[in-house]
Formats: sequence, C-alpha cells, structure tokens
Amino acid sequence: SISVFVTSFIQLPITGWEFSWWGWLGAFCWVIVSILSFVAIYQIGMAVPQAVWSGVTIIVSFLWGLILFNEGTKNLPLAIVGLVLMCVGISGVSLCNFRFAVDVPPYLSFLYAIPFLVPAETTNIQYFDSRKPLNNDDLYVVEEGDYEEVKDTKTPTKMNYIIGISVSVFMGIPNGSMLVPTQIEGVPQGVAYLMSFSTGVMVFTLSVVAIYQVFKKVTSGEWEQFKPKECALPGLAAGVGFSSGNFFSIYATQYLGLTIGFPLTQCALLVAGLWGLLVFKEITERGAQVMFFISAVIIICGAGLLSVFG
Repeated sequence: SISVFVTSFIQLPITGWEFSWWGWLGAFCWVIVSILSFVAIYQIGMAVPQAVWSGVTIIVSFLWGLILFNEGTKNLPLAIVGLVLMCVGISGVSLCNFRFAVDVPPYLSFLYAIPFLVPAETTNIQYFDSRKPLNNDDLYVVEEGDYEEVKDTKTPTKMNYIIGISVSVFMGIPNGSMLVPTQIEGVPQGVAYLMSFSTGVMVFTLSVVAIYQVFKKVTSGEWEQFKPKECALPGLAAGVGFSSGNFFSIYATQYLGLTIGFPLTQCALLVAGLWGLLVFKEITERGAQVMFFISAVIIICGAGLLSVFG
C-alpha cells in the first residue's frame, strides 16, 4: 500500500493535486478485495477463486456500465457472447492443471483424451494440495484403507469449497465496482483519480494492519512479527506492478467505459498463467498445456468480440 501511494506521485506534475472522497470509496473496495482474496485462497487455493472472482468482476463491471451509466453497445448479444467466452477462457486457464479421476466403461475410454480427466484405475480417491503448483508431485493417490492416515492434510473439504467459492463470488462485486467512481461527474478523471485512490489505499490498509495487531495481542498475548527482509522487496514490487496496471486500467475505463474497458483488464489472468507456465514451470503436463493455450485463444476471441461489439 505504501508503494501504491508513493508511485501515485509520479503523475502530479501532469495532473496536479486533485482529491475526491469517491477515490477513497474505490480504495475501500480494493482493500476489501485484497482481504477476501486471502480468505478464498486459504480455503481452496488460487486457481478456482481467481476464475470465479474474475468472471464475477467482468459481469459486475459490464452491468454497472450498461445499467447505471447507460453505456450502449454496438451489438448487445455479441457483446454478451464475448463476455461469456472470456469467462469460459479464464476458467480454463485457472483450472487447466486440475485432474479428476473417473472410471468410465471401455467404450467411453476416448473421454480420457480430455486434458482434465484421468483413469481412476484401482484407486478410490484422488486429490491434490491446491495451495501449491499442481504438478505431478502434488497429486496424491489414496487407497481405500489409507484414508485415516491422510485425512488431516490440507486438502480442501466440501465446507472449504463452499466458503472459498462464496467468498470469491462476493469479492467479485467490489472488484467490479472499484473504478465506478471514475465515471461519476465531478470526480477527478483519468490518472488524476489515482491520488485520491492511493491515499485511501494506504489509510485503509494501515488501519487494517493496526486492527489486526490489536486483535492478535488481545487473543494471543503477542504482536504479529513483521518480516521486512522477507517481505519488503516483494511488497514494493507488487505495489509498483499494481500501480502500473491500475494506471492503464483507469485509462481503459476512461475511454472504453465500464462495459468494455474494465472487463478487458481481466485478461491479466492470462499473463499470470504465462508466468506460471514459462517461468515457474507450474504447468508441466502436455494435456494441461494444450488446455491452457486453447483457453487463451478463447479469452482472446472473447476480448475481440467485446472490443468490436461492446
């Protein structure tokens, strides 16, 4: 949050100081999203929540622009098709590493050509720790008699999925509403909005940290330990990265509106997937790689439809 605040000063020579409390509302949405993302990821890992909240974000932003701000579309049915394709593609990118063990009759064995289906063979349960990269090493096979030995692992339960998906759906609402204030008359337009937004981010984030520290002290008798050596550089880098993305998303929303501009920014998940594929080697199986690139093409097609007909 400090990095987001500091980097926002770069645009001051261009826009000057402009402030609006509406920017703090957008910042409040951002802080809520950040907190809820930790909850969702803790419950069921990163892949599923990202797909869910990105899809909800796209729909919420589109509805804000279409209903509240009367941002017309050139062809509403085709624009909706574009939205659906983006949601499908995002889901594919997020879930391409998932493997579901199924037992099908021999005459349906061709279904195993589907990347996310694997033969159940003699096993009863297959699961993985979704809080880690889903490589082969993270896939566990549990025989019927071994369940008691592994039931205490971090494998998400049914309740974890209910909580994680519910939180992901809810967080898509403030995430899709974060830049709504930029469309309100009288609010600083374009990057001038960044000053109001970034000051709100810093104030709200530091407030959350202070409240958490007090809660930690009261409940456990100890303060949460800060780890500047481990966290400072990644935190600053994340802040700079977010500020850069937010800068361009504000421009996209200013010129393309909430129906087109902000939904298109959710293509960022595709970039995140490429990092996982090319740099961190999180997608190693050929079937998963094929599914990733097919999903990427679907995202691009959806984005193209939304750009042309939105």
